[in-house]
Amino acid sequence: MKIIIIGAGPVGLTCSHLLGLSGIENVILEKQKKLSQHPSAHFLHSRTMEVFRDIGVSNLIYSKMPENKYWRHINYCSEILGETYRRHDHFSTENYRKNSKLSDMDVAHLALHKLTKILYENLPSKSSMIFDRELTELSQSENGVKIRTNQGDTYECDYLIAADGQFSTVRNLLGIKMTGFGSWQDFINIHFFSKELGKLAKRSPAMVFFVLSPYDAASVVMHDPDDGEFNIHLPIFGKGSQFYSEKEIKEIIIRMSGTPLKDIVIKSTWNYKMSSTLANSFSNKRVFLVGDSTHQMPMAGGFGVNSGIKDAHNLCWKFSYEKLLETYGEERQNFDREILKIASENFVKLMKIAEASGLEISGVENYKKAADYLPFGESLFNFASKMGQRFLFDQNKARAHLADERNLLCLINPKGDFEISYKSGFFENGGELSQNIDITDKESAIKIRKLLGLLWKENKKPTFLQLTGRAQLKNFPYEIYNVPSCNDDSYIIRPDGYIYSIS
Repeated sequence: MKIIIIGAGPVGLTCSHLLGLSGIENVILEKQKKLSQHPSAHFLHSRTMEVFRDIGVSNLIYSKMPENKYWRHINYCSEILGETYRRHDHFSTENYRKNSKLSDMDVAHLALHKLTKILYENLPSKSSMIFDRELTELSQSENGVKIRTNQGDTYECDYLIAADGQFSTVRNLLGIKMTGFGSWQDFINIHFFSKELGKLAKRSPAMVFFVLSPYDAASVVMHDPDDGEFNIHLPIFGKGSQFYSEKEIKEIIIRMSGTPLKDIVIKSTWNYKMSSTLANSFSNKRVFLVGDSTHQMPMAGGFGVNSGIKDAHNLCWKFSYEKLLETYGEERQNFDREILKIASENFVKLMKIAEASGLEISGVENYKKAADYLPFGESLFNFASKMGQRFLFDQNKARAHLADERNLLCLINPKGDFEISYKSGFFENGGELSQNIDITDKESAIKIRKLLGLLWKENKKPTFLQLTGRAQLKNFPYEIYNVPSCNDDSYIIRPDGYIYSIS
């Protein structure tokens, strides 16, 4: 079997690793000439880290992170170095305590381009990578897939995985539509370095600084204070990043920082639309879509990349049981729809924080639409929005709203990570994720989901696990690995950790 993966982001690379565990030959085609250097995300959920443990890169990820003391907090503030309205330790929350019971793997904070580099540099022997290859044509037969690239070369494979992002060429060629809310808000994303700011920010460090002021309602991610690596997500109205001069961008950085900085290095800027959409189909015959090619989620909690990793995990074990591939779309589409709701609720929380502080952001976009038809509309809009925010913003309102923990952004979300069940698919009477409990294998205690990862690696094939108690299970069509149950019930657990059946 040979599989082609389109796209060398973290989801495509994770697919390659999982296929490598099964000994399946795969080729990754990436349209860019090198890996992306832009940190479009950074927060990795515990369930994602379990998958990364299975493919052997979790310890590398943990080793590359900044110290926990630099990212355990979220600061709601006037500027990075300004007044703090609320400093929130998300490692002291009930959600974190619950999360720790549901998984033996901790959450992680690592800029996405660093994660991508780790995945790329540790690809398995069955994987190969070709840069500067953009898919332009695609055709399918009963037995395989044939594609052509921008370089004029052709490739053939048994199956194709599309991990080519929000503007997926594969999805468009297949005519698969996206449904949902296509544009919540336009943003400019600014990736920059300043060791001076990193050093100063250590006085009250945070993973994310939510800046609320008379001029701004934006988030600043501190990826690494020692390197001075930061990322700004700033709502924009009226013009895109290509119309900002370097001087203007540096002014934005200094304004967000709250102090003059002399060592700013701007690495990249790009525009994006905050969307909340889901593909109408996740597959077409021998082609399967994963990650952002199937869902675009608000950037409020890292649900996009983490859901993409779960897509990869659900799909890739099924290539060893080809009849089950048809269940991928049915399972993941309904699952990702639930995640999309949680991500959207998180983004609405951020909007409500801004609005409770007096910044009427949701109404500003409507004003822009009207200003587009007026003489000097953009200039008038930019002036009016800044002046309106200046007079509306109220620090006391911000503090009062943020005093209630229910109003704060929820980054550690055990419901979205562990408690959503599959409603249909390859299940008899299961669908929920197996519990994070110890079982006995070869006279040693081991967590259920950790054992599944070890079996996949040892057997070079994803393996079903049966926990045998007193109760009897129906005959099962696939080979299983038996261990004693921790109670009277018997279970069959799929290679991805979800329960197929319970006695």
